[in-house]
Amino acid sequence: MTKQSPTYFTYVLRCADDTLYCGYSTDVDARVATHNAGQGAKYTKCRRPVELVTYARFASKHAAMSAEWHFKQLSRSEKERMLEAVTNEQPFEALLAEAFDIDVRQTDIAHDIESSLQSLHDKKYAQFMAPLMPTITPERIIGVRTPDLKKLAKTLAKRDDVELFLNALPHRTFEESQLHAFVLNGLKDYDALVEALEAFLPYVDNWATCDQMRPATLAKQPERTAALALSWMERGQREAMTYMTRFGIGVLMRWFLDEQYDRAFMEAVVNVEPGEYYIDMMRAWYIAEALVKQPADARDVLERGALDTWTHNKAIQKARESRRVSPEMKNELAALRR
Repeated sequence: MTKQSPTYFTYVLRCADDTLYCGYSTDVDARVATHNAGQGAKYTKCRRPVELVTYARFASKHAAMSAEWHFKQLSRSEKERMLEAVTNEQPFEALLAEAFDIDVRQTDIAHDIESSLQSLHDKKYAQFMAPLMPTITPERIIGVRTPDLKKLAKTLAKRDDVELFLNALPHRTFEESQLHAFVLNGLKDYDALVEALEAFLPYVDNWATCDQMRPATLAKQPERTAALALSWMERGQREAMTYMTRFGIGVLMRWFLDEQYDRAFMEAVVNVEPGEYYIDMMRAWYIAEALVKQPADARDVLERGALDTWTHNKAIQKARESRRVSPEMKNELAALRR
């Protein structure tokens, strides 16, 4: 899925009358040739020939245009001093970035996302969300509501450069991770989705992003998806990636407790090493759901004491809170509490 970002250049020309001209382009050599042909700009048309002094590289058109604008605001002497300071160790983009606070690496889509998220920012909502996300520092929570994030994700998914955002891992904010999850939910190509999940899962760092990744495309190939879920659970435990393990269990819970159910899937969930809160909570949730959809096997898990005490009791609690569990079963489950 990797897609290379185009490079944008802010360039400086010295004209025949010793004045300076600054512009931006994706191809500096071609642009210089155009100027010398009298087709580049009105200013250089009557000041030919021109020669390239230096150029700066940026990841986005926005950054290149910003650098051009700021450079043009400098006096002639300030421009010359900056140009004289350019070296291999201190290239033009570094001088521009330092002088005008320009992010050299930021792509256009990253800039657009940042602007959109800031426009949707709700400080009170950010304060509300922070305690619910203990694995994320409050500074990383902008405070954008889920419906707004889903709308933005649909817009992003239509962009030709969306893969630049998906490949820019890890994300800086919680909301960027949420956008990533919602974009993946909309992917229709199975192989592309799996590749994207494999790339993203190691960077998921909170329960909300993990649980809101529910790409329906996974249901297209149940055998492959079941094998993937088991592999994510195994790798997540082996490499201490909590949310990869949690995601794998979630996949089995959402798509493999009905027609595609296999007792081996439940045993795989039971056998996950206990002790990590966000994994154990998902294991409990799985068993609670199984008590509705596969009650005989789920009851057997509880009756034979296959789970650790915390997960056992939490599964019973969640099942007894469900409206889909009969009063009779709720009473029977209460008797199984440890």
